[in-house]
Amino acid sequence: MDNLAAQSGSGITVAPQTPTPNASGPTRRGRTLAVMVGVALIFLVAIIGWIVTTLAGNRQSQKVIESIAPKQLNRIVYAVQEGNTVNVYAANLDGTASQLLLSFDDPTWGGSPLVAKLSPTGTNLAHQFWHRGKATGLNVLDIQSGRVEQVSPTGSTQFDWSPDGTRLVYTPFLPSPPEPYGTGQTLWGPSSWYVYDIRTGQQQVLISSEQQSSSAWPKGKRLGGLRGWVDAQHIFFDDAGEYDRIQILNIDSGRIVRTISGIGQEDKWRHISVSPDGRRRLAVVEPWGYSGRADEQFCDVYELDGNWALGRRLISSTGTSCTGEPGWPMLWWNGNDEMFYTTARAGNGGFINVPSIYRYRFSLGKSELVLASLADQVTSTQAFFLRGVLPGRGIAVARMAPSKPDTLEMRSLDGNNPVTIKQHTEGIQFIGFIP
Repeated sequence: MDNLAAQSGSGITVAPQTPTPNASGPTRRGRTLAVMVGVALIFLVAIIGWIVTTLAGNRQSQKVIESIAPKQLNRIVYAVQEGNTVNVYAANLDGTASQLLLSFDDPTWGGSPLVAKLSPTGTNLAHQFWHRGKATGLNVLDIQSGRVEQVSPTGSTQFDWSPDGTRLVYTPFLPSPPEPYGTGQTLWGPSSWYVYDIRTGQQQVLISSEQQSSSAWPKGKRLGGLRGWVDAQHIFFDDAGEYDRIQILNIDSGRIVRTISGIGQEDKWRHISVSPDGRRRLAVVEPWGYSGRADEQFCDVYELDGNWALGRRLISSTGTSCTGEPGWPMLWWNGNDEMFYTTARAGNGGFINVPSIYRYRFSLGKSELVLASLADQVTSTQAFFLRGVLPGRGIAVARMAPSKPDTLEMRSLDGNNPVTIKQHTEGIQFIGFIP
């Protein structure tokens, strides 16, 4: 008892020992248990470490994926003329939180002083402005940083982005003669075409005017107006000599790789469009030189096969013509399996631009009316113009009526649920969508 008390006083509690035939048995079991517990702890720590490392790796992978994946387009870009200034704004899809992106003074009066195109990713804005009758140069705005890079000092109104938004094809204006004759416009003759790489700032001569005039160039084939990109390596051009033909140029070789023809001398190519995944190729065909009479108008949309030959006719509309703003598509893709387009009809006593917006679904093989303008035989009382399609989400529409401000709206894909983005008395220029 005294021994127990003495040991307890030292801070160590010792249980009374009871002699057993094998005193070392319990000690070995305790050691074995301790070893097992230690091994288990080491294994647990290893598992936790592996989990942490894996999660960290996943987080890094997610960051990489997010940095290279296209961001969702959540804002709309438009331009308005306010006094003697043209201002370019970005706003939310409900019109709130507008932000000034660019401002131009002393615009050229008459027509649109600003030609602007957003890259497909919505990150860069190529633009050309007419200042007091002269081109100010073709420039590219990096929307996030606000930095502006000049692509061509003489300017251009024919330019278009590659599908991935990294390159810009354009033809520059020739240097303008001295006042008062200078307009900054390209003179007659074959144009030189360039490709500007937004990533490096490098310029590539796609095809020069001298090359098109040389004996090595295919006889009778000159590049006319720019139609747009076929894919990452090919570009559409009108044929400068034959308007019922379209040339496809390879940007690596600078050579024509295919001529699209076969629609007949009485018709002309109005528009060619390729779906985002490249599977569907469509062409809009219309007659030459109609007078505006309803019985002379039609809007036909054909499929093009793998050899770019006319296939089956998807859309046939008589008494109306396919319409599209200069420099903008006539067919707007909503993903790969449906598209939007606009037609206009003629009224009695003269041509009246009465547009209607349609949606064609390949799964159904037919068109459905989205929005129809209201009009009488003299003037349109309310007209709807398709301005853009935000895939899977909605359409941008310009609504116009006499003696009322123009309205830029976002609507659902079925044409309902209008949300006003901007109202303005001097017109609103839709430009596109950005993240």
